[in-house]
Amino acid sequence: MKEFDLDVPNISIIKGFRNGIKSVSSNIKSILKNIAILTAITALAIMVTAGGNIGVVKVDYINYMPYHEISTLYLAKYIIGTAITLLLFIIWRGKAFLLLANNGKTTDSSIPKHVKTNDVLYSALRMLQFCLLAFIIFGIIASILIYLSLTLSAWLWIATAAYLLFVSVPLYISCYEYMLTDNNFRHALKIGFQAVKEQWGRIFLRLLIVNTVSTLLIFIFALPAASLIMSIYDNATAVTMSGTSVTPAFIYILEYAAIFISSALTLLTVFASMSILQIFFNDVNKYSQHLSAIKTENI
Repeated sequence: MKEFDLDVPNISIIKGFRNGIKSVSSNIKSILKNIAILTAITALAIMVTAGGNIGVVKVDYINYMPYHEISTLYLAKYIIGTAITLLLFIIWRGKAFLLLANNGKTTDSSIPKHVKTNDVLYSALRMLQFCLLAFIIFGIIASILIYLSLTLSAWLWIATAAYLLFVSVPLYISCYEYMLTDNNFRHALKIGFQAVKEQWGRIFLRLLIVNTVSTLLIFIFALPAASLIMSIYDNATAVTMSGTSVTPAFIYILEYAAIFISSALTLLTVFASMSILQIFFNDVNKYSQHLSAIKTENI
């Protein structure tokens, strides 16, 4: 057996956070210039879909209790709005991956000032393709398990949760490998599962920290909008029950503004978390290469 002296790469969590935040802060002007318009359009779609009355509040005069009824018009608004929002989010996420991919190819870690529309659409199509392939391979099984958990036994939720945990972690890595490199889906999936096999604890801890922090920030951003939505619903109930409105008219304007701002901040938070995860997954690849080098030296 050959002797080897290989330095372990510095892949600490603090270093990853610092480098990810530094990458975003040092390129903030280029980031905003590239994604500001698409972020605003996506936030606008969310605002139109989620804003306003959720439906019609009616009264059950037998029990004298208000109940909510969603008309066909409101239902169509939510279905069409949700579909448009999902499409815009896929395009937005594809563009975000494109910016991060270009950032990783430069020596000075700079995000380009301009990206071509064709490149954005191609990246969005790759994002959609990955989602569809992942759903066909893993999502159908998850859907069956969820259905069986709802219809047969609640204990099946344990198996469902274990399956989702087993699949989601390698899929995270595979998604970044697929979107940030030229790897095909099969190869990206292989890299993801191989990395999890070697570094399950390291990867899971980083995903847990980044997603927890991102979720807390998104929750804080969404609080004003959620409060206004609930106040408007309560006002509709009060009007139905007593005929008196207790909410000023400008609250609707505030609701739309709060939804738009919280949606835009949420998308920017998602981009920051993607930048940090890119650094983390680069560290994962470095450590995988380190382990491969050790195995090679041992042969």
